[in-house]
Amino acid sequence: MGKEDHKLSKAELRRKAVFEVVKAGLEEEGYQTKELTMSTLAANVLAIVAALPPIVILIGVFRMLNPQAKGLSGEMSDLLLFLVAFMILVVVHELIHGITWGLCAKSGFKSIEFGVIWEYVTPYCTCSEPLKKGQMVFGALMPTILLGVIPGIIACIIGSTDLVYMAGAMMLGGGADIMITGKILRYKSGKGALYHDHPYKVGTIVFEKTRNDEDEKRS
Repeated sequence: MGKEDHKLSKAELRRKAVFEVVKAGLEEEGYQTKELTMSTLAANVLAIVAALPPIVILIGVFRMLNPQAKGLSGEMSDLLLFLVAFMILVVVHELIHGITWGLCAKSGFKSIEFGVIWEYVTPYCTCSEPLKKGQMVFGALMPTILLGVIPGIIACIIGSTDLVYMAGAMMLGGGADIMITGKILRYKSGKGALYHDHPYKVGTIVFEKTRNDEDEKRS
């Protein structure tokens, strides 16, 4: 494994120990590992880059369909309300991760854990068992779809400036998920590959068998 980019908490050390057991078991079955990870700092920076294109498209479509729409009033009460709503939705974002992955995991919600990397003020949700590629991607993107894409479409239809700004903020909050999903989809894994949340880094670890192992299994 790569070097940690922050001091591991007790929860992360516990997850690391559990992961090592899972890894050892899968390696005995002939699986090899490949990390698709990045540092927390890099993830926070690149997440903005990944989220900007869909946000720009959303705002562009909204302005095209609603040219008379006004921006936020700028009053302190409105800005405070927006901030509170954003913070609540950040928590909901992680809950959606947990619900989606929990429905996919064999052990259900027992495999789901929530926490915060306080050094970077970064909340997270993690799954302690490997999932199929489609399941991992589904759970990664679901919060952005439910809190960003769908509300954004609704905002464009009804002409709500407040809603479109919140949808854009939720897309920004899902930037890391978009970026990690891109890494997962670009990686050409073999059939039957499994994807496991990294116990302390941002990203996933791929478990896959060599082509020779897969050929022997089919023969």
